[in-house]
Amino acid sequence: MVSNKNRLYIALYPSGATGGATPEERQYPWGFLVVPKAEKSKEVTGTRYHVKNSIVTGWNYEELSLRDVQNTTTLLARLLTAKIEDDERLKEVFRTTPPGQLGTCLKT
Repeated sequence: MVSNKNRLYIALYPSGATGGATPEERQYPWGFLVVPKAEKSKEVTGTRYHVKNSIVTGWNYEELSLRDVQNTTTLLARLLTAKIEDDERLKEVFRTTPPGQLGTCLKT
């Protein structure tokens, strides 16, 4: 049994669009971070999984390797969600789940 299983976090980011919006009106995109359990080194690599909404192409899945998850300038917060039992299975779920439309809770 592996004792140093990766961890799954929910990550919260600012949208970057504040243009006169009150704090209640601001939107905060979120995604998932996969990070090793032990974060003792100077740089801790990880992966961010999220979807982006483009005016041209609509919702698009993105998977981005991060050199250091402890030093991402736009990350507001991260919440530990789970120990990952099977990294490959999690990647498969992320990659094969179709992105949803705004306000539909992942319904397509």
